[in-house]
Amino acid sequence: MFHFLSKIRQRPATQEPSAEANPHETPPSSNTRVPILVGMVILLVGVGGFLVWAGSAPLNEGIPAVGALNVESKRKTISHLTGGIVKSILVKEAQLVEPDVPLIILEDTIIRSDHESALQTFYALKAAESRLLAEQTDAREIHFPDELTTQPQHPLAVQHMATQRSLFRARRAAIASQVAVLNETAAKSEAEAKGYQEQLRFVKEQWTGIRELVKEGYAPRKEQLELQRQMAELTRNIGHAHRTAAEARLQAIQARSTYRQELETSLADTRRDAENARNKVIALRKALDHTVIRSSVRGYVTGLEIHTVGGVITPGMKLMDIVPVSEKLIFEVHAPNQLIDKVRNGLLADINLHNFPDQPHLVIEGRVISYSADLLTDPNPELPPYFLVRVEVTPAGKKRLGKNQLQSGMQADVVIKTGERTLLTYLLKPLFRRLDASFKEI
Repeated sequence: MFHFLSKIRQRPATQEPSAEANPHETPPSSNTRVPILVGMVILLVGVGGFLVWAGSAPLNEGIPAVGALNVESKRKTISHLTGGIVKSILVKEAQLVEPDVPLIILEDTIIRSDHESALQTFYALKAAESRLLAEQTDAREIHFPDELTTQPQHPLAVQHMATQRSLFRARRAAIASQVAVLNETAAKSEAEAKGYQEQLRFVKEQWTGIRELVKEGYAPRKEQLELQRQMAELTRNIGHAHRTAAEARLQAIQARSTYRQELETSLADTRRDAENARNKVIALRKALDHTVIRSSVRGYVTGLEIHTVGGVITPGMKLMDIVPVSEKLIFEVHAPNQLIDKVRNGLLADINLHNFPDQPHLVIEGRVISYSADLLTDPNPELPPYFLVRVEVTPAGKKRLGKNQLQSGMQADVVIKTGERTLLTYLLKPLFRRLDASFKEI
């Protein structure tokens, strides 16, 4: 090409003007040839450079779609199971609340009174159970459970433990005294029987001696009969004393047996009642805790329905919603069904936000984390079916976001990057597609 241009530039210098040329015709000036040549060179270089760039420079290829920010855990509706009377309202609309921070406090006077009564019953039964167990095992002192000993600041626990200690000592002394009296009676009767036996032995010796005298006629028979009567009476007394001792010992055994049986029955009943009281205390404790309505997540208050202190909340009534502030910022994007074959997890996406006046075209980075397995239908019949693609804002996107706060429901234009292509491919692909379709038709 440059050789050809050189010939063109050199040709006018070697040719002489023809004699037959028009004398009025002005020969071309050599000053216009240089700009023409320069322009042609620039044009050729520009077109060539553009074609080279268009054929080699990569451009992102993506799926454009519209999406909206939706917090991962959805909004939480705050309600109350049993209802009550509003004592205080601690939040207002659009306020940011932390987990477990009180939102609304209900009146708790009746529940608190019932809880104290149930707690008193529980402490009394547990203290009685410990005392009965100590009596059953013949322990020297009562060992109270941690449920009582870890509550020294509670006057009810201290009072019931002191009462049961006194009762333990009194009952222990009473049964010991009763058994001691019976044992003493038995010992006394045995001693009497022993004394009667000594007397009987002495009377028998007298009776043996006088019997020979009566036979020989040296003693009256009346004395022999009197000795026989005394022997019979002493025998009866000995039997009675033995029976009395046996009865006393039996009564002592029966007293201990009855005492044990009463302990077993009382201990079983007390344990059952204590367990029921424990369950009641737990239920009332939960009810008391539920008088303070709290949020389970960090988020913003929206749709506050309660505004009057002293108002009545019905069971299950919606009080407010909490829109969680999730660390995961996820946009739900409606992707066209004809392009879903190009979507896969892990693809990067550009999220174009228009909600910030200072940065009306803020673009942050996202990444596809999931997409629906089937085509979804929009409730609006005028809108086409779509595949739901969930795009999470990446750490780089959050950094790019800066101090700007995203709110649930914010709209955004999302481009899911499916690959790269050159500009030349972008320009020629429709033509090739059309030609391919035309050849197929032929």
